[in-house]
Amino acid sequence: MAENNNNNNNNNNKNPPEELMDVFLTPSVPRNTSCIIGPNVAANNFEIKPALLSVVHQNQFAGGDEEDPHIHLDKFLLICDTVKMNGVADDAIRLRLFQFSLKDQALKWLHQQPTGSIASWDDLAAKFLANFFPITKYNQLVNEISNFTQQEGESLCAAWRRFKDLQRRCPQYEVQPGPKVRIFFNGITPASRMVINAAARGSLRQKTPTQALELFESMASLENESVPTQPKKGIYQLESNDAMLAAQKAMSQQLTSLTSMYEKFQASAFQTQPTPLVCDFCGGEHENTNCGALGGNEATLVNGIWNDQRNSGNFQKNQSSPYGNTYNPR
Repeated sequence: MAENNNNNNNNNNKNPPEELMDVFLTPSVPRNTSCIIGPNVAANNFEIKPALLSVVHQNQFAGGDEEDPHIHLDKFLLICDTVKMNGVADDAIRLRLFQFSLKDQALKWLHQQPTGSIASWDDLAAKFLANFFPITKYNQLVNEISNFTQQEGESLCAAWRRFKDLQRRCPQYEVQPGPKVRIFFNGITPASRMVINAAARGSLRQKTPTQALELFESMASLENESVPTQPKKGIYQLESNDAMLAAQKAMSQQLTSLTSMYEKFQASAFQTQPTPLVCDFCGGEHENTNCGALGGNEATLVNGIWNDQRNSGNFQKNQSSPYGNTYNPR
């Protein structure tokens, strides 16, 4: 008996035979490493049609910052709801199709999830939103909703649509009708508030929150049908403003030029004004030879003497002349 036990111990201590390298060098068949474990389907006729896959492929989510994960989930659920099969749960269809609705960074994120970590659609949707709708985006949208303001050149209809779009992009932040009306009404321009009060036949304060929201919807629809949206300041308006400024500048330059020409004309007219004639004998406005105080011969004689004295430089003005230094008016 002792010898048999020793033989058994010796056999157990022996190492198992090593496998050949052919086993290690041959690629192994990959096992299922999907993070999604879909529910079993008992129906034998369950099949995802290629047309359905094509529609899902046309609405893929890449995971970019400009993409809205809520919109992607809404579209995906609408597509999945078009398929109904007896004995097939909705989660079975959604979990099998969702990976085909992702691409790029979003598909890489799904493949990085632990194997078998997702077993229901609610769990998948929650993890998807947690990654592509982080708390920073949530806080940003909440701030935009709480401090909503109507932009310059934005119509009342466009402002109401933008306010609703902010709430749709952040469904986790639920705003009650009363605060919702207050935020929107306080954020629009005074002119838009006057229009709303006039449509409310006095004041919006006399309306309930539900009636106020219905009024916003009706006014937005009427404005969208009849009144075009005010264009924002763009290149055409900038060009018109530049043209107006250029015209004003040209008019100012023309006015300055006309003013300068008028001043030069006045100065020239003043300088070229002829000196009035003054008679040296009687002070009248005529030449000396035409003075009526002297006769014809006397005027000629006096004029000759006048010219001789003036040319000789010894001339002294007549004392009786009003322009003489010793003139006495008496």
